[in-house]
Amino acid sequence: SIELQNKDLTFKLENGVHNARLAVYGIITSITNRVITEFDDDIVASYQSENFQQGLLARSIYQKIVPLDKKMRYKLDLVIKDQNSGHMGVERRAIVPPIYDEKKLSLSSLIMSDYVHQLPEIPRDNEMFVLGDIKIRPSLSKVFTADKPLAVYVQLYNVGLDQSTFAPALGISYRI
Repeated sequence: SIELQNKDLTFKLENGVHNARLAVYGIITSITNRVITEFDDDIVASYQSENFQQGLLARSIYQKIVPLDKKMRYKLDLVIKDQNSGHMGVERRAIVPPIYDEKKLSLSSLIMSDYVHQLPEIPRDNEMFVLGDIKIRPSLSKVFTADKPLAVYVQLYNVGLDQSTFAPALGISYRI
């Protein structure tokens, strides 16, 4: 996932609409430089003239879901180009997929979000921010104010069943 502040993007007025266009190119390779996958996507942020100043205060977020073998380590090379200004950014990151014990209770990474919505059904194709039948937009800054919602999402693996009801029995406590 990547997050960009709209104020850092270059908007062009086209037919009464302010558009920012970004090109995102990524390549994931193994540690031995074998190409695992490549992706090339376009992002467009658009605002009508009356909403443009408010849109500059917002953020644009992009996510690419890529299934990876949990026994390997990877490198991500990411290039983002602002199509309107020609400005470009390059980032290289390590990717280490989490390993979950198949016989013990395990917990996924914690996702902090300002938007969680249950979908009526599981989409057929991979969609940004969709995990199963839940659409969750992560907050990469992890900064929340009192006037914005805060949702926490986590997946549990290998939850046992209550033998009397044959349903998962789980108690959760948390502190903020």
